[in-house]
Order: sequence, then structure tokens, then C-alpha cells
Amino acid sequence: VVTLIPNTVKKTFACPYHKLIHLSSDGLYRTSIEHEKDGGILSKSYFVLPPLMEWYYRKYHPEYITLPPYKAGFELSDNEAN
Repeated sequence: VVTLIPNTVKKTFACPYHKLIHLSSDGLYRTSIEHEKDGGILSKSYFVLPPLMEWYYRKYHPEYITLPPYKAGFELSDNEAN
């Protein structure tokens, strides 16, 4: 499928608050490819706000979904911490 976009359309950047999060195969816990030996992970886009912004946003947007907790025994590497 080819989508043609006119040259007059302004180029915009991707939303900095949307992040691709890797989840366990059941979708309940955050994980990474390196930590899942069987390769059974799901990748899902989440709208992730900094903690203070999230607190205010959630007051008026009950549909906001927070990130799932990390899987037990999961330790962040330097790349995942950033």
C-alpha cells in the first residue's frame, strides 16, 4: 500500500510521550527481549508521562493506562534505565 502525501503538509515529529513497551507474553509485566529466553514478548505502545504530569492528567482522564510493573527478578540495564 502506497500513501501519497502532498508536499504542502508540514513535517512533524513523533509524540515524545508515546513509547514502545515490551511486555511478558501474558501482558501483565514489563520485560525485555534479553530477559525473556523463550522470546514470548508483546510490544505495545503506551502514552507515558513524567510522574507529576501523570498525576494531574489522571485526575481528568480516567482512561489513562499506567505502565504495568516489572516482572519479578527484573533488573534494568543501563540502556533500559534511560
